[in-house]
Amino acid sequence: MITKEQAGKIKKIVQDILDERFKDQFVFDPIVVRGAFDYCDNTEYIRIYIVYAGDRELLDPGWTAGFACLLIPKLKALGIDDFPVESFVDREAWDAVQRGEYFERDSFSQGYRYIDESEASTEASQAFG
Repeated sequence: MITKEQAGKIKKIVQDILDERFKDQFVFDPIVVRGAFDYCDNTEYIRIYIVYAGDRELLDPGWTAGFACLLIPKLKALGIDDFPVESFVDREAWDAVQRGEYFERDSFSQGYRYIDESEASTEASQAFG
């Protein structure tokens, strides 16, 4: 698991990458970095929540999808081999994410709708058989 000191360094690296790409188009705060464990694979990984405020249309999905590829070499330089898993979270949804509620982007209203645990399980079973 990463240490508190390593989490602080990772947070700074993440902020620097975001600042370089987006300049002042967004406010990224907070950036939450914590060690996590995948019990299926028995591996540690780094969970990163990047909370943003700004025009979602400017948050380039092609670039954000490759964010881990930008981060991995910088982690290796720190001696960290754990894989980063990041989520970009709209500031409006952050409180709900912290409470463990699941949200799905509603493309019609451009808003979020709550998905309860049973609905999430049903959707997962339909998706994965």
